[in-house]
Amino acid sequence: MTIEPVVLVLVDSQGPGTCRSCRARLTWYRTIAGKAMPFDGAPALRNVHRDMTQVDAPWVGELPRSAVHWATCPDAEKFRRARG
Repeated sequence: MTIEPVVLVLVDSQGPGTCRSCRARLTWYRTIAGKAMPFDGAPALRNVHRDMTQVDAPWVGELPRSAVHWATCPDAEKFRRARG
């Protein structure tokens, strides 16, 4: 059994958008690490939960890593930043 990798995102951080290169419809989410990440279309959040051990903890959901737009955009390399 293979488990699909997921990205943890903040539930209330979504916003619509369009890819500047391929013009695909996107939904932006902020990851739990605070980074903005584009997803293809309007993916449905899964396993939405809240860490009840923390006061005012945000609601977190899972999205499949395969839905990240960088995996499907034909021009993704144009937008990659050098790590360093």
